[in-house]
Amino acid sequence: MSVVLTTFLVATLASFLVAMAIVATTRWHRPLTADLPTQGPQKLHSTPVPRIGGVALAAGLLAGIIAAKLGVAGTGLLPHWLIFLGALSIAFAFGLAEDLTHRVGPWTRLLATFAAASIVHIGAGLAVPRFDFAPLDLLLRAHWLLPPLLTMFCVGAIAHAYNLADGLNGLLGGLAVIACCILGSAAGAQGDAHSSLVAAALGGAAIGYLVLNFPRARVFAGDSGAYLLGTAIAFLGITVVMRNPSVSPWLAFVAVIYPFTDTTFAIVRRLAQGRGIMQPDAEHLHSLLARWLSRQGALARRRADRGVANPLASSIVLTAYVPFAITAVQFARDTESLVILSIGFVLTYCVAWVLLWRSVTAHDARLSEASAE
Repeated sequence: MSVVLTTFLVATLASFLVAMAIVATTRWHRPLTADLPTQGPQKLHSTPVPRIGGVALAAGLLAGIIAAKLGVAGTGLLPHWLIFLGALSIAFAFGLAEDLTHRVGPWTRLLATFAAASIVHIGAGLAVPRFDFAPLDLLLRAHWLLPPLLTMFCVGAIAHAYNLADGLNGLLGGLAVIACCILGSAAGAQGDAHSSLVAAALGGAAIGYLVLNFPRARVFAGDSGAYLLGTAIAFLGITVVMRNPSVSPWLAFVAVIYPFTDTTFAIVRRLAQGRGIMQPDAEHLHSLLARWLSRQGALARRRADRGVANPLASSIVLTAYVPFAITAVQFARDTESLVILSIGFVLTYCVAWVLLWRSVTAHDARLSEASAE
């Protein structure tokens, strides 16, 4: 059995077992860990669910990395694994503190991801190496502070984007698995065993958690899981580009393009509406899709079936993302093609959002008129 497969299986099993333990002991920690349907406008579930699935994700990633390190002992692979895990533990810890206390604000959690990025830059030399776009590459080399600052920005932005994407059953985990497949496939094609092992550990941890999060959510990743996955995927994307000069940096962008586009769109939307950029809402593309689906046909007629709209919306988003992911891997070395692919994705997202928003708001307006009468 290859080390990559062993790493994947160990990570999957460890994550699944810890997630099972969280679910099995819910009655003892529910007062501390329950995510209530009334705790935010973006909530789509109807019953309390423990929101500490990040513990399972962390356990799976840790187990997978240890298995990988044991499997490649003496080869020099994974040289900075303790630094990476230590940095990830910061993002995870601040997220877990929010899951348990609800007192750690989004700006504080964002600063935690900046700190994590700073640690891996100083301790392991991780930095965004290039854009394959001359003006930006010249800017990147203009001052020695720009690479670490840009790395901090990218890591923080991606981590926060994954947190906002945690809105439907299976969506966060599914996005993480797709990103790991994109980056792991590109790394494997270049003979980069280091990045392939990390992708296997991270993807395995996400799949083990997904078993208990989709289609029915018995556990949520919470902020701890979202920030852990987002920060780890950001590290992995930068690592793949650094270690493989022939791989376009735009591949790493396509690997995170859904959460990045959704978050950017949310920031622009909130600024246009005069609201704080960190203020939650239910107008993400996946949230609108779930609301639209819940009002269609049998799902709208039967209250018991409305919960189907949540995982169904997640499935549609992930399925639509897959062709872009497959195409990205095929053109991993071709920056021009990846830029065109990215533009196509963003345009598709914008059109889909506008159509769903118009339909949902029109339906809400009709309901308001009916209730007023």
